[in-house]
Amino acid sequence: MAGIGNCYVADAAASLANPTAAAVFLKAKGATTFATFVKIPGGNILSGKTFLLRASGRATTGTTSNFLAKIQYSSNITAITAATAGSNTDVVTLTNRSYASITRTWSLEAKCMWDSTSLRLTGQFNGVNLETSESAATVITALTAVDLSSETTGFVCAAIFGTGNAGNIAYLDDFSLEVL
Repeated sequence: MAGIGNCYVADAAASLANPTAAAVFLKAKGATTFATFVKIPGGNILSGKTFLLRASGRATTGTTSNFLAKIQYSSNITAITAATAGSNTDVVTLTNRSYASITRTWSLEAKCMWDSTSLRLTGQFNGVNLETSESAATVITALTAVDLSSETTGFVCAAIFGTGNAGNIAYLDDFSLEVL
C-alpha cells in the first residue's frame, strides 16, 4: 500500500478464481496469504472528515452467473484473518447482477464519515455492476465499534459468484482511500 498525499492506494491484487462464497482479494506479490488492503496512518486523522473509498475491477463468467463485489472493514488488516471475508464487516455491497458468459466492469465508490468519539462509520455510496448503476447515493447503514485510529484497521474488497464455473474470474484493478 502506498500513500500519495491524502490518497492511499492498495497493493496489486491477485485475481479470484470462481469464489462461490465471499472471498477477499489477496496480494498479488509478497505475502500472498494476506489481503490487499487500504488503510490510513493511525490516530484520529479521519475523525469528522469525509473520505472516499473506491474499488473497481472486472468480472468474467464461464456460464450465466450472478456476481457482486463488496468493500469490508477489518479491525486487523495485518492478520491473516483479514483475508477471510467472514472475519470482516461489510461496509457497502453491489447488487447481484446476472452475467451471461461475458466480461464486464464493476465499481464501488463510498463517501464515508467517521467519528472517533462514537466510533460510528456512515456515509453513502454509488456503484456500477454489469453496466447497471446502483441507486444514486444509497445511504450506508451506520457501522458501530469502528476504530480507525489504530494502525491495524483498514478496508478490504471481496467478491462472489452465484454459480460455480472454472471460467469465473474476478479482478480488482483499483482500490484506494482518499481523504477529502
